[in-house]
Amino acid sequence: MKKNILLLLFVLLILNKQILLAQNIAINSTGNSPNTSAMLDVQSTTKGMLIPRMSSTQRAAIASPATGLLVYDNTTSSFWFKSASRWVELIDSSNNTWTKNSSDNVYVNNGENVGIGTNAPAVRLQVSNGTDIANGAGGYLELGSPSNPNLAFDNNEIQARNNGSASNLYMRVGGGNVGIGTGSPEVKLQVSNGSDLSASGGGYLQLGSGSVANLALDNNEIQARDNGVTSALYLQNNGGNLQIGSASGTTTDVHINNGQLLQNKTGGANMLPLCYGHVTKNGKLLSGTSNVSITKGDDGNGHPAYFINCAGITSSTILIATPNNQGDFSLSSIVSYNGSGKAEFAMSSSSDYVEFSFIFYNP
Repeated sequence: MKKNILLLLFVLLILNKQILLAQNIAINSTGNSPNTSAMLDVQSTTKGMLIPRMSSTQRAAIASPATGLLVYDNTTSSFWFKSASRWVELIDSSNNTWTKNSSDNVYVNNGENVGIGTNAPAVRLQVSNGTDIANGAGGYLELGSPSNPNLAFDNNEIQARNNGSASNLYMRVGGGNVGIGTGSPEVKLQVSNGSDLSASGGGYLQLGSGSVANLALDNNEIQARDNGVTSALYLQNNGGNLQIGSASGTTTDVHINNGQLLQNKTGGANMLPLCYGHVTKNGKLLSGTSNVSITKGDDGNGHPAYFINCAGITSSTILIATPNNQGDFSLSSIVSYNGSGKAEFAMSSSSDYVEFSFIFYNP
């Protein structure tokens, strides 16, 4: 009898196991049947289900994780599942600032900043931790393909490139103005809201580094500088005319041409003196241009004379000299070119050496 009961129990266990293997399973406190589409149906309105929880290091250390494996990562405070090729984080959609519209465009529209290479963007879009631009690669941002024309940016450069080589950079080719410091440029390039320039800094535009020779411009000055001090400003250093006021041919402009200062009101004559000076009776130059040398002598007729050497004197040079004392006679009537590159101031037979001033012009 006892043996028959044990046999019956054994048969029932075998039959029950076959039923369990053949059906899905429900876990609940109500006795409800499992959903037919689920192998395991856990039902509750007061409790949840915990899946394995671990750190990112522990998750990464799972040996041969099956595709679809799900874990909760305590390091990132998020769920991760194993795709066919890698672990994928399940993002909390309520904290996801990216939105996709009906046209499949993705955008951020909640006032947030976007960081690439940084987790603390300070502006709407901040790209950090890029590399210095080279012709073939590098940069923080690239528009276009490296093998075709592309525009690269880093933290202080903009470089047009084409298949590994530098190329021309074009701005506003289709028209319009460019404004720096202004949102309403009135000309092709307008720079506004700079500062008054000084020897050490400032300005609206600077050409060159502040630590070496540079040219600075503000809204009413042009200043040559060199490492914080003023320096010489060169205009047309390689040749060509410099016109100030208006174009050539008018009657109101001033022109600088090959060392000559010209004004059309005076017939285009050079208004810059060749040399000038103030001379003592002893022939000493008290003041004047540095290109002058003076000697005392005789004009060959027994008359006292001064010989003034000034490079550039010719027979066409206008020679003007006046005595410094009204009682002395006028020298202008006896100033002459002696034919050897010098001006000769000869005294009359009854005169002695006098103090005088002179100025020479080459028209």
